[in-house]
Amino acid sequence: MKKILLSLLVLTSTIGLQAQEKQKTENNSNKWIITAGANIVDIRTPKNLGEAFKDYLGPRDFNFSGVPLKVTVERSLNDAFSMQIGASMNKIQKGFDWDKGDFKTDILFLAFDGKLKYDLNNLFGETGRFDPFIETGFGVTEYDHHAMVNLKAGWGFNFWFTDNVGINLNSTYNHNFEKSGNDYFQHSLGLAYRFTAPNSKDSYTNQIVNESSKWLVSFGVNFLDVRTPDNFKGFFEDYFNGDIEDVNAYGFPFRVTVERKFNRGFGIQLGFSTGDFKKGYNTRRVGQHYNFKRLGVNKENFHPGYDGRPILDEKYWAVDLKGTYDLNNLIGQTAWFAPFINVGIGYSKLADKSDFKVNAGYGANFWLFENVGIKAESSYNHHFGSTGTDFFQHSAGLVYRFGGKRKDTDKDGIFDNEDECPKVPGLVAFKGCPDTDEDGIPDNDDKCPKVKGVKENNGCPWLDTDGDGITDNLDKCPKVKGPKTNNGCPEEKVEVIEEVVEEVKPDCSAEFNEINNTEVYFDFDKTALKPEAKSKLNRVAQILKTVKCSVELVFLSGYADPRGTNSYNLGLSNRRAIAVKQYLQSIGVTNVTIREQGFGETHSRKQNRFNRRVEIRIK
Repeated sequence: MKKILLSLLVLTSTIGLQAQEKQKTENNSNKWIITAGANIVDIRTPKNLGEAFKDYLGPRDFNFSGVPLKVTVERSLNDAFSMQIGASMNKIQKGFDWDKGDFKTDILFLAFDGKLKYDLNNLFGETGRFDPFIETGFGVTEYDHHAMVNLKAGWGFNFWFTDNVGINLNSTYNHNFEKSGNDYFQHSLGLAYRFTAPNSKDSYTNQIVNESSKWLVSFGVNFLDVRTPDNFKGFFEDYFNGDIEDVNAYGFPFRVTVERKFNRGFGIQLGFSTGDFKKGYNTRRVGQHYNFKRLGVNKENFHPGYDGRPILDEKYWAVDLKGTYDLNNLIGQTAWFAPFINVGIGYSKLADKSDFKVNAGYGANFWLFENVGIKAESSYNHHFGSTGTDFFQHSAGLVYRFGGKRKDTDKDGIFDNEDECPKVPGLVAFKGCPDTDEDGIPDNDDKCPKVKGVKENNGCPWLDTDGDGITDNLDKCPKVKGPKTNNGCPEEKVEVIEEVVEEVKPDCSAEFNEINNTEVYFDFDKTALKPEAKSKLNRVAQILKTVKCSVELVFLSGYADPRGTNSYNLGLSNRRAIAVKQYLQSIGVTNVTIREQGFGETHSRKQNRFNRRVEIRIK
């Protein structure tokens, strides 16, 4: 259990930061995926690679008995990475060369795991219905009354029949850390269902939520590991030994905390935990010395266990007060992942021994929704008195933060605390403010919001008072008509016979019609451009860069299909328009002004695949 908590924090902090960087550029919505189906367990008894390979490909030692069920819950972090927790059960009846060894049969098999997954479509392009992946993680397996921590690595794929329903196939190799355990392969096949969760950028930004969320409460399971070794080596081994033989989770192993945030970094937490203490370091190992004084109990409190070795049976409770610090203030905001450290004081009672203590630890909150997440924490507790007992404490459970609900009064997909015009629908590019005259200047900064103007004149057009075709800012005689050759001032008439040359304007109607009939389509809930979309945009770019006629403006209108909330679809459609704009600029369209705007699920068509589009129009 200790190694799971430690490894989970290290793994997610490293990969989570990489995933967050990708999320900044590919701001697609997060998804939840649940799967349910059957699993096959293949205990790996061979000791060499050749036999192990034969074992993996040979089905003769597959276990598929009892209730061979496997369920998983997965949350996508972005287009590439996702996190998954799973549980499975089976019954072990055979293995590779099982009949040649002293192995039991009809053994109940239980497994729990946490994995980080990577979608391989990010390497070779989106494939529509086929989503292959690779994965790695940690888990706990129990069979034959023995619990083992294992490292996992595997592969699989989801094949989607519809936007939400598909088949999941998965195969993993599980390596046990403990010498007494067997490695095993596990394969599963079942149904998968995915549904859309709130957009990560709009709903999971800790920096914004922390400004309004001051109180957090958590509750969950409490694991107690009494430190019986007297030396540093034993202390180190006790914490990192990788098994759960000396971890106590008996009776009612409950922990609850209440935390108050003072700012984005610091807070204070009050906690209470309780449980039963039945075992400690080396209390179940034959021939080892039991440090009863260190345990804080009398030798008479021991009684035989099921195998004749001594075990304990004592009550435990503790209260603690800790100062907390959010590490995101050092490493940068990571949205869904919030690691922290803490230090404080407390008071605990184990058996008939009680004393004050100091404690220090680390942990993380994994925010699944805006207000609800999973909390994992590990700490070391040192008593002041000589009769007290030092111990490690680990906990895992749910965490809830109050407040943080942000409003979007004008329903433009931009929350009020980020919206400079919260009561009027606007554009992301202008921080929520509208641009009625489409001159590139938001209405709140535009002195002529209903008439196209220029930034140099505060959004108003330049006047031509004398009507000579020269605006007043360039006309040295703004109240008297004059030619451009004389800077707008009149000049003496000179009779000049000039040859009249009729100007022939080029006809660009065919090119303009081709651009105006161009539409770019997207996959469900995606902003990534498909190959056919890029081909269309390459043609548009070619015309814009070579056309002989003047083009004042290219306007991009983004749309989404009706699935999802109005505010979410509005934001999604705007991001699609931005993706098209960025691609056109990246391939050299810099001689034309490009504007974009999302219109959500308006102007809906019969087929959803035509609703997920961006229309291109020129002016």
